[in-house]
Amino acid sequence: MKNITKLIGNLTRAHSAKVPLVITALVAVIGFSFAACDNGGGPPPTPTPTPTPTPDDLSDFVTYTGVDSDGYSYVLIIEDSGAARAAYTPKEDDKYTLLVGTGVSTGTVKSFTEGVLTLAPKENPAETFTATVSGANITAVDEFTYDTGSKGAPATLTPPSTSKDSEKSIAIIGITGLEGAYGGSIQDGGEVIAGYTNAEIINGVFFTSLVTVSTPREYYTGSGSFSVVLGKDKEWYITKEKIDINQAVTVIPWSDFKVWD
Repeated sequence: MKNITKLIGNLTRAHSAKVPLVITALVAVIGFSFAACDNGGGPPPTPTPTPTPTPDDLSDFVTYTGVDSDGYSYVLIIEDSGAARAAYTPKEDDKYTLLVGTGVSTGTVKSFTEGVLTLAPKENPAETFTATVSGANITAVDEFTYDTGSKGAPATLTPPSTSKDSEKSIAIIGITGLEGAYGGSIQDGGEVIAGYTNAEIINGVFFTSLVTVSTPREYYTGSGSFSVVLGKDKEWYITKEKIDINQAVTVIPWSDFKVWD
């Protein structure tokens, strides 16, 4: 059996398109705690078939990260548009997702040459922009268009801090069959560790910060291996395995989730 615990917290950002972290009003963030089983505890219950969408397999993806001069994180995710490749390299028609603050820009890759990606936003493909990558980092980005239609300013980026004490966010990519606002939590053995602010799924991407369970609500800065929960009302999903959360933004493919009943 599972019990529902409501957590309260709200995080917003407001720094042009990037929006800095400011705690304002309170909204409901939904988390779970597991009821004790006969053996005193245990893993999440095995899901049974339901009409709700079941996560599909996701092809390969690669993630590039960077930080601007104001300390804002940029996460660029490129997803394979075709069959999985042993050594993943972005190519034409792959899907891109650019996360900046709470902003999301999605679209397709037009080209990838000598570390420079030319990207076409889904909402306005004619307004292509470039992003420069090196190794696992994004080092520069031109002015670009968010899915909301607003503009993101050009930026020169540096590698993110490797400290595990940074504020943590979750990005779930490749979501199918879901839309609207969702919430959730990260858990360890049934104990809710931190919750999400409710956030809209935009073009298959759920992206939000983690906040602490205890009051006053603060950004979660811990790290560890956790079960990740996403859902609303009677529709809930949980990761099949625990996810390592030890960096500023943890990217999780939708195929890592299962329906949780």
